[in-house]
Amino acid sequence: MRRRRYTEVKIVLAFLAITLTAGVWASKAVSSPSLTPIGNWSTVSAPLPVALANETVDFYGNTLYVTGGQDANDNPVAATRLGRISPNAALTWTSGPSLPRPLLGQAAIISDRNLLVIGGWDGSQRRQEILRAQIQSDGSLNSWQLAGTYPNP
Repeated sequence: MRRRRYTEVKIVLAFLAITLTAGVWASKAVSSPSLTPIGNWSTVSAPLPVALANETVDFYGNTLYVTGGQDANDNPVAATRLGRISPNAALTWTSGPSLPRPLLGQAAIISDRNLLVIGGWDGSQRRQEILRAQIQSDGSLNSWQLAGTYPNP
């Protein structure tokens, strides 16, 4: 029950963040008539090699970073997948370094060319670690290192 409530809280917070961000962007677009279109949207389709839920997805340069998640049997996974987007909008998936432990429901952010994975559920307990993998110039990741911990809520 706790895991479900924790996931529901994360979903609500993510929805609020997206809603607020969209509102700010919309207000800027309305109040700033000098904006120019960035171009046409393209559809990029190449499914993940494995179906996941509760994973995190981040984007840097031309690479998507998918960390952790929940497999079809409801187990947390340690996999990191990198989706490279080519100039012609083709998406190719490769494996990155595995997380030190399987995680689902974690948070992730990119800061200063570092992919940070924060907390999550390992299948038996909530984790407090902040993990860091440095993003290389080609988009690949160095191995995961412990960057710190955060207080238990």
